[in-house]
Amino acid sequence: MHSAAFSLDVVDRPVAVVGAGLAGARCASLLREAGLAVTVVDKSRGAGGRLATRRGVWTDAAGQQHTVRWDHGAPGFETTAPDFLAWLHAQAAQGRARVVQAKVAGQGLGPARWQGWPTQPALCQSLLEGAATHWNCTVQGLTRDPEGWTLHTDGGDLGPFAAVVLALPPAQAAPLLAPHRDDWARAASLVPMQPCWTLMGVSESLAGDPHDEVWLPEMGPLERLTRQRAADLPAGATAWVAHARAAWSRQHLEDPAEQVLPDLQAAAEAALGQPVRWLHAAVHRWRYAQPALPPREDWGGARWDAALALGLCGDHLAGFGAEGAWRSGSALAQCMQAPSRHAPPPLGRADGAVVVAPARP
Repeated sequence: MHSAAFSLDVVDRPVAVVGAGLAGARCASLLREAGLAVTVVDKSRGAGGRLATRRGVWTDAAGQQHTVRWDHGAPGFETTAPDFLAWLHAQAAQGRARVVQAKVAGQGLGPARWQGWPTQPALCQSLLEGAATHWNCTVQGLTRDPEGWTLHTDGGDLGPFAAVVLALPPAQAAPLLAPHRDDWARAASLVPMQPCWTLMGVSESLAGDPHDEVWLPEMGPLERLTRQRAADLPAGATAWVAHARAAWSRQHLEDPAEQVLPDLQAAAEAALGQPVRWLHAAVHRWRYAQPALPPREDWGGARWDAALALGLCGDHLAGFGAEGAWRSGSALAQCMQAPSRHAPPPLGRADGAVVVAPARP
């Protein structure tokens, strides 16, 4: 095994980033800006993580096929982080982000939220431009020898790598960490994450065509129902995304999709107060939609072991949502660039602090 701590001055192999959501993409982008080669690996078909857009195809009564896109992950997000806001404004100037303000039923205009444009993954795709990527690739294990790290995936081995960054939900990171940092693995396995069943549908336009775009039911299975601003739909059709409450999703977590689908369709109709003529519908299960609790302060914004050249980031370490993911990815990249003889610059918590886990003797 390597005895020297990770240092940018002696890196002669790529860094592997496992997970292409916002935390991983942000970390990868900063490492590449620092001059490192980065390889990004994700089990999905592309970048985005929970900043996701699903493409569907449906057939109308005349037999004509249509495509539709649903933002079935995070519907949008708010942030007050200056560096994140500056980057988002720059992305908006390039046509990759926008601010939307939806009309909420019974409440008027809701808060202004950022979205990737033309699809939610555009933000992570922008961060990963130029990076080497492996999609549809599930990492099943990590090993380390004098040549560096090797990723054992369902498609074969990748490596060697100078360092590994895990930007995964904690339950998925835990088994990969266990052989190398069992303390991190135990902590990760105890982080509660909230699931979310999501309905994606297309319907005929509603009777009366209400101008509301978001419904927030006070009871029932749904936490949020959104009428999508979909430019690719034919006249007379409306696209919907409905996110179920965490408690309901947990109760029905292992139910088959064909059982969940009609339950969420009925809940959407109840929220709208009228029957819906569905033209197409599907569901998606987010098993790890968001952390159930704020991160403990002693976890810090990121975890970095310079002796092992192993790091961990994600919103479960730095706060909820996109801002927490951005902050954690930033924190880890900055830790990795800090000379080992110095403490890393403060970054990560709401007040900017980061706790870096000490390397084991």
